[in-house]
Amino acid sequence: DTTAPTAQVTSTTSAGSYAQGDTVNITVTFDEAVTLGGTSPTLSAQLETGTTDRTVALTTADSGLTWTGVYTVQAGDTSSDLTVNTLVLGGTSPTLTDVAGNTATLTIAAGVNLADNEAIVIDTTAPTAIVTTATAMNTANAVVQSTEVGTAYIVKDSVTVIDEASITGAAGNEFNTVAIATAATDTDLALTGLIDGTYKVYTVDAAGNLSAASTNTVTVDTTAPTASAIVATDSEGSVTGALTSGDTTDDTALVLSGTNIAGSTVNVFDGDTLLGAADIVDTTWSYTVTIANGTSYSFTTKETDTAGNTSVASSAFAVTGDTTAPTASAIVATDDIGSVKEELTSGDTTDDTALVLSGTN
Repeated sequence: DTTAPTAQVTSTTSAGSYAQGDTVNITVTFDEAVTLGGTSPTLSAQLETGTTDRTVALTTADSGLTWTGVYTVQAGDTSSDLTVNTLVLGGTSPTLTDVAGNTATLTIAAGVNLADNEAIVIDTTAPTAIVTTATAMNTANAVVQSTEVGTAYIVKDSVTVIDEASITGAAGNEFNTVAIATAATDTDLALTGLIDGTYKVYTVDAAGNLSAASTNTVTVDTTAPTASAIVATDSEGSVTGALTSGDTTDDTALVLSGTNIAGSTVNVFDGDTLLGAADIVDTTWSYTVTIANGTSYSFTTKETDTAGNTSVASSAFAVTGDTTAPTASAIVATDDIGSVKEELTSGDTTDDTALVLSGTN
């Protein structure tokens, strides 16, 4: 026997991605039994794990045919498909030979290395979680991204997040999740069932690495605003100023106004008829309505906040248009003093020093 023993590398660990702290079995099988010689000899497998290559001590339990060890993933390790660089002897004057004395080959031939037999990914880098800032009801979606495929979680900011289990162990109305099928791509994450509050996004990659919280946040808001009371201001005629509901007005371009939550929209109604959207300046709204003579109006408003919650209608403000001046009636002058007592005609003379004028209105 003059043939040097050779080895192949396999693993009993399932294919997949592994993060810091995970363990991976390394199995080196020679084509014939080999024995260590020398003083305190050791056999190890040097793995390709990025900047620092990790070494796994190997031992045998079957007289030297199969050697096994356990690799524990450490911070900074990385490999897209874990493989062995070489087998390494340690100790003083170490040897590794078969029964005939042939020295074993320490390099692993192409086609029989760990990467050829098992797809094991080493990933100790946490992904980055991204969310588009939004205020929304819990019937909407948040738009999220992750720098790696995996899982995204939207989590209420009152939940203390230290690992994935601390997220999934939170109350069901304080987090939701979605699979990230494509890295760096917008993905909708449903806000269904979440309670009101501020939420951040975390992502977990296939290896189980947990990201830091997203910089941006999502506010879940299911509370409708309260529409403010309407103020109607008359700026025409001899009587001007704020009206009281039920008043008449001669202002054909009556200004309605009120207050609102920042960012809200306000719609103005006459009864059930939508008149239009009010003009908004910060937290104040205004709307000019056209008033017709003899027409009665019942104005209300509804306010919709940035999340999409719409208030119930405000209290109605009633007003009636009175834009036409009355016609003064003809004057009747009645003389009731002296010998001639009668209704006078315009242009007549009278001896009545207390002449009574009358008419209709």
